[in-house]
Amino acid sequence: MWTPMTFGRYEGKTLPTIMFRDPDWAFWAIEQDCFDYSFRSEVAEMNRRARCIRLPEAADAAVAIYTTENGKFAGLQIVPTTIVLDGGSPVHIGRHIDLSFPRFLCEYDKGGGRILIRDLKCYLFHNPHFRMTEARAGAFFDNDANFCLDDDCPACLQAGIGANQCRAFGP
Repeated sequence: MWTPMTFGRYEGKTLPTIMFRDPDWAFWAIEQDCFDYSFRSEVAEMNRRARCIRLPEAADAAVAIYTTENGKFAGLQIVPTTIVLDGGSPVHIGRHIDLSFPRFLCEYDKGGGRILIRDLKCYLFHNPHFRMTEARAGAFFDNDANFCLDDDCPACLQAGIGANQCRAFGP
């Protein structure tokens, strides 16, 4: 389903591979409208899926996002919704994993993107060093079960948005 890029530093790589390798660059390229017309539908689908990754845990789980004192992304944890979080860093709570969240916090945050991908691999594949090949990345983003794609998503409805606009975290 995914077409290899024809330009730039990731020429020959597909969007799923780029998203797992460098989400900051991927969202920058989406924001800057760097993709030509032939990629529009893939870019729109990637943008939607990468912002609404379902939790690998039970329905009573939430995503806790930790930030540094200067507001950059510091990590994520999947926690029961009933847990009371207290700690030294500010926390955002969400119902989905959003790969754009480090960029939402800080426009340029390569380190935050790497931390998020490491934490995501830990929860999804039980190994923070899981090797994400083209085939594995493509298979992950092709599997509808990994994403909130329903317009009746409880987290989206609570926020008053449709699945194509889902932003499971927020200020």
